[in-house]
Amino acid sequence: MKTTKTLTLLSIIASFVASVIYIFYTQRGVNTAYDVIFYILLLTPLSYGLVTNQLNNRYTKYTLPFIFIWLANIFIYHNTLVTYWLPTIILATIIMLYITSMHFAKHFYQVLLPYFAESLNIKEIYERSFPDFESISFEKKSLAKNIKSIIISIIFATIFIFLFLGADTKFNIFFSDIFTLKYINFKQLAYLFVSLFAFLSIMLYGFSNLHRSKETISTPEYEKSSLNIFFLMINFVFIAFCIFQIYFLIDTKGYLGDTNPAYFARKGFFQLAFIVILVSLIILFTSSSAKKSAFLKKLSILLVVQTIIIAFSALKKMQLYKSLMGPTVLRYYVEWFEYFLILVLILSVLFMVMNFNYEKLIDLIFAFALISFSIIASTNIDHLVAKGHIELAKQKKISLDAKMLHSLSIDAKTYIDKSEITLP
Repeated sequence: MKTTKTLTLLSIIASFVASVIYIFYTQRGVNTAYDVIFYILLLTPLSYGLVTNQLNNRYTKYTLPFIFIWLANIFIYHNTLVTYWLPTIILATIIMLYITSMHFAKHFYQVLLPYFAESLNIKEIYERSFPDFESISFEKKSLAKNIKSIIISIIFATIFIFLFLGADTKFNIFFSDIFTLKYINFKQLAYLFVSLFAFLSIMLYGFSNLHRSKETISTPEYEKSSLNIFFLMINFVFIAFCIFQIYFLIDTKGYLGDTNPAYFARKGFFQLAFIVILVSLIILFTSSSAKKSAFLKKLSILLVVQTIIIAFSALKKMQLYKSLMGPTVLRYYVEWFEYFLILVLILSVLFMVMNFNYEKLIDLIFAFALISFSIIASTNIDHLVAKGHIELAKQKKISLDAKMLHSLSIDAKTYIDKSEITLP
């Protein structure tokens, strides 16, 4: 598929201006208005293609609003996620949207699953975008006339330059500095051409990368008897473990006894979190086989239900650890990730019980992932950490961690100043 001339021209302009801003006006760890302008420029050809109905992927328009939410957060917050990680996530998402922009996607999750249908050969990419480039030719007579005009123009331009040099001393110095390469930074110039080439190539390739996505997900199918044995054994192990976890959830103090609660919470949390992730992957790769066996489907549901219990246990451990040691940015993120996993597991059970299409479940999970990440990115996490930590310190439940509070961004400064505490 050939890229339209308007999209090609817009891609060239947007790539060039974005490259200039990226090389000369942006810097790592400091987000300014230039960063937002840079991303908006990269999104301009994509948005134009969307508005003019030139894109095949109908799900691109549902993903773009999330990017603009993330861009707004760059202006608002200064925490580590927004300052250091969000710019990279935005850039990676934009690249994925370009690559999949011409896909005939069947499902929402496919908007960020690139398929390289067209050749990645640079020569072919630019030939598809500039189909008339090879047809350009010059007649001998007009070429001779142009050469004469250029020579005459150079002669008169040289005369005027020498007259100007004698007429103004400062212009003379400026002109001399240009020819001695005083104002040229060859390293930045090289980076400029590399970034221009990279951005433009991604845009042009995306607009020519035509692909029809598959209707369904094909997951591996395994022998029914082998899966029955596997799920039966795993379920028996989970049942034994879940008995202890239910006891812990109902009577935490009685379950702990003389055990150090901080050590208990920290020691077991990450193992439980890994178990939840591992079970989610097992269900993902055995879904096709479970559909064809009622008994296997029941075993899968039982395993997921027990995993939900384990996920709540992991969540309870993290909350216990936070109450004993105080909140941190990482502890909040891990806790919120557990909430997301619990939601995914509950949705999985509902979809298996009600026999909904598996692709719809993946679409829903993908949508919840985008929404959840946008909510987290839009949360003033540093302020939340400072508030929770200082309140626990005032209640004498934890000792004040001045080093951790000093490591927070300016977002936490307002609450710290109002709290009437003195940080060493």
